Amino acid sequence: MPFYQYTIHKGDQRSDLVASDLPDDAAALRQAAEIIRDLKENHAPAWWNGWTLRVTADGRNVSEISFLDAK
Repeated sequence: MPFYQYTIHKGDQRSDLVASDLPDDAAALRQAAEIIRDLKENHAPAWWNGWTLRVTADGRNVSEISFLDAK
């Protein structure tokens, strides 16, 4: 099972959030959507504007999702 890591970044700022063993990329992207939803619900747009969530698995870039583009 791949080990997925979630990192938010904006310019030079970076914060590792969580890591999970998940069955596949689809499950990892669902978790990424939940992470973004939670962060957007708990912070004002001025906080999350410009941030991106990077999803990696075992050194492979799975996806980068802009908070602005996330639904």
